[in-house]
Amino acid sequence: ALAHVGKANTLILVFKLCWGLFVDEFWLKSSFFCTAATSISLKFQKLTIVLNPIPWNCSMLRRLCSSGSATLQRGLATKAKSGKKSQITPGIALNDALAQVKDGAKAKFDETVELSVNLNVDPRKSDQMVRGSATLPHSIGKNIRVAVFARGAAADDAEAAGAEFVGAEDLVEKVKGGFTDFDRAIAAPDVMPLVGRVAKILGPRGLMPNPKLGTVTPNVSAAVKSAKGGVMFRAEKAGIVHAPIGKVSQEGTVVEENARALIQALSDARPKGVKEPYIKGVHVCSTMGKGVAVDVTDAASQQ
Repeated sequence: ALAHVGKANTLILVFKLCWGLFVDEFWLKSSFFCTAATSISLKFQKLTIVLNPIPWNCSMLRRLCSSGSATLQRGLATKAKSGKKSQITPGIALNDALAQVKDGAKAKFDETVELSVNLNVDPRKSDQMVRGSATLPHSIGKNIRVAVFARGAAADDAEAAGAEFVGAEDLVEKVKGGFTDFDRAIAAPDVMPLVGRVAKILGPRGLMPNPKLGTVTPNVSAAVKSAKGGVMFRAEKAGIVHAPIGKVSQEGTVVEENARALIQALSDARPKGVKEPYIKGVHVCSTMGKGVAVDVTDAASQQ
């Protein structure tokens, strides 16, 4: 009897021990899951607080909101509310801007003054390409070297006009050998088949004669004079035109008149169908200096 009672007590003790371990483990796991659930709930509440005020109008806003970038959220929301495009960049008068550029030029060489004009065009579209040449009233302080592909009387006229390099077959062979030591190339119409042989050399350097730019013409004398006293311009992918308008050492009125002449040439080259404002911004700077914003209305006016 005592033996049976001892076995029963032993079984009871073992059962109690196993039950206690089970209960303890159960509550331990339960507390872990409860803690995790509480943490997830709190995070969800914070996420809800962040996401609720945001207008869910596009997938990009949802992704940015979920990333928790409040700065980007405010920036995109402001941009979405404004909905304005092609805003004009504010600036100061052209003569004051040029004075600041001259004061800020500290390099040991005579820096070039450059004009940058932001146009409301998309050069990727063929009908919105802006390119051409502008005849400036004053020199830009640089000797423009001109090469003319011509024969006979046209070659004589080019030499009389001041072209540095004149020729036909001989000049083409020279270019084939790697000679590109000139800034402008002009061609008479009758020698264009010859010039086409070196198109792969001249084209990437922006030297290929083009009828649209006035560099393929029978009047090579006038073209040489225009090239000597002007600049060529072309809108980049972003619709910005860069061109030199003088040197820092030149008088302010000289550079200002060149700038106004270039802006007038850009206005004359305006493509059809371009929406207002055509000129969104104008900046001037020196080679090593910082840019200065110019008032668009003042820059476009012919004083």
